[in-house]
Amino acid sequence: MKGDPTPRSEFADPLREWFVNELRHPVGSLDAPRAPPPRPMQFDTPEPSSPHRRWWALQAAAIVVVLVAGLVLLATRTVDAPPAAPGSSVVPPAEALAALCADYGLAAPSLALDASPDEVAAAATDVERRLGAAQARLTAAATDGVDLGDQRRLLAEALDAAGRLRTIAATGERAAIDEAVRNLDLLVLAWGRSLSTIAGPACTGLPTLREVR
Repeated sequence: MKGDPTPRSEFADPLREWFVNELRHPVGSLDAPRAPPPRPMQFDTPEPSSPHRRWWALQAAAIVVVLVAGLVLLATRTVDAPPAAPGSSVVPPAEALAALCADYGLAAPSLALDASPDEVAAAATDVERRLGAAQARLTAAATDGVDLGDQRRLLAEALDAAGRLRTIAATGERAAIDEAVRNLDLLVLAWGRSLSTIAGPACTGLPTLREVR
């Protein structure tokens, strides 16, 4: 093998083909086939999104956020009171008591120091009527879950004082009448102050039969 001058066919055939090819198209010839230019490397890039598509994406995200927030609010909300019936109006306790005090003070009677026993009895009857109407409204307010124990107690004491004043007025005893008037006025003022802790200043300084000092 070492001294054989004839090249082997597996080497000679490719060399011959290459040589013939070079003779047909010498280097630098215009007819020589040119290898196609290498294609630039391409990378997969995301298609740029249009402004219209971005706007719809933002809208969809906003809707999702609103829905999630609404579900969280509904899940965490606590119900403090049953819903009111259609067409009904619920008056807050403070407003109801303020209206009670305003109605009590409308055209409230007053007594002069020298008022006659009949005038005292008529004034006592008027105050008793006003306190009775207020008692019915306080009972209704108490059923709405408002604690009015002190207010109802003072009102009951004022009602008793008005009845005693009406009884004492029939005796005509001036000192006893004046004492009974003062007791009634003090109870009315104390009742108004207790109401003002809920209703505010509307119940402060309710009218009395005489000026209390």
